[in-house]
Order: sequence, then C-alpha cells, then structure tokens
Amino acid sequence: MAFDQQSAKIFINVHAGLLLPGLGVDIYPGVAKSWYVEEDNLTWIFNLKKGIKFHNGREVTAQDVKYSFERLLSPKLNSPNSWFLFDIEGAAEYNAGKVREVSGIKVLDRYCISLKLKSHIQDFC
Repeated sequence: MAFDQQSAKIFINVHAGLLLPGLGVDIYPGVAKSWYVEEDNLTWIFNLKKGIKFHNGREVTAQDVKYSFERLLSPKLNSPNSWFLFDIEGAAEYNAGKVREVSGIKVLDRYCISLKLKSHIQDFC
C-alpha cells in the first residue's frame, strides 16, 4: 500500500494493471491490449496481451486477473483498498463473505475478461 508518490511510482513499475494512466485523462494499454464497453454501458471487455509473464516466467491469463481482483476483495485479506472494486457487480457481497465469487467478473477465454459494473459510468460523476 503506497501513501506517497515515490512508493506509488515503484508499485506502478512492479505491478502492471489492465490499463495505465497517462497525463491528464489519457489511458494507455497495460496488460490489456484493447478494451471496449458493451451496449449495456455496464460491461467492459478487456483483451489481454499474449506473452506477458510473471517473474517466474508463467504467462498472465484472464484467470489470473480474476484471481487478483477476488484476492483484493477477499474478506480474509481484509484489504483497506477493497472498496476500490465495489463498483463491480457482486464485489461488495463477495467482500462481505456472502457469495463465493464476484458475479461481475467473468473469464471469457484465456486472454479475455469482462467486468460488469453495478451502474452506468455517468452515475458516478
């Protein structure tokens, strides 16, 4: 957990996200090579880059992304940052220990994952 800019810079270089922030409002590909929002304006589809590897040489897959999100939300881990994912459908229920998996996170194939939000993006503004 980073509380200062220097630590945050280290985390950005060590832990790759699906997307990376740029200057201002720019967003760039991270582990995801492309992404789009479905017509419901709730479901985001992320296509992962092939060949991205963990430190041990194992390839990163959509199942790893799902695992990482659910690990952050795990009631056992009790992360102070779990709230960050509560906009995903079923995330708060999973964090509270009421369900066994997050309903809004679906692995579509080895390199594709969908994240369904609870409400439309403009509802958050």
